[in-house]
Amino acid sequence: MSAPGANAGDAPAGHLLVDQLRFMARSGPERVAYTDLDAAATITFREWDERSNQVARWLVDHGVAKQDRVALYMDSDHCLQWIVAYAGIHKAGAVVVPVNTRLSVDEVLTILRHAEPAVVVTNARLPATARTLPATPPPAPPTATPSRPAQSVPTV
Repeated sequence: MSAPGANAGDAPAGHLLVDQLRFMARSGPERVAYTDLDAAATITFREWDERSNQVARWLVDHGVAKQDRVALYMDSDHCLQWIVAYAGIHKAGAVVVPVNTRLSVDEVLTILRHAEPAVVVTNARLPATARTLPATPPPAPPTATPSRPAQSVPTV
């Protein structure tokens, strides 16, 4: 809801992260949304919105449905990729299951068995770790990685 006398474009259409992101991408597309101080990299609101749209499209194109769970298993030192994937998962209507990369394989497996995600989104360093998870019933979910375009989330 916008204030009396305000234009419809003066406020986000809703209260969700994706509503806020779309609003910021329209109102200040080239403003820096986040800065990764360790990597000296930034992402603008436009880039964040566009890249998260790509992630959402990839997820939907690969069978992720609304309310499906999607595990986000990504190093914390890839914070810009993480926020893009996080927003993309929400844009696809799915539920994010963040998985701590510092957990043991057994602990990760316990989380994945409990959550039963449709997909695991990860970054280039972690696929080997993700693949060590045994495919026991229920089978381990497919793994998406930004570095393998044919079977992955678009580079974020």
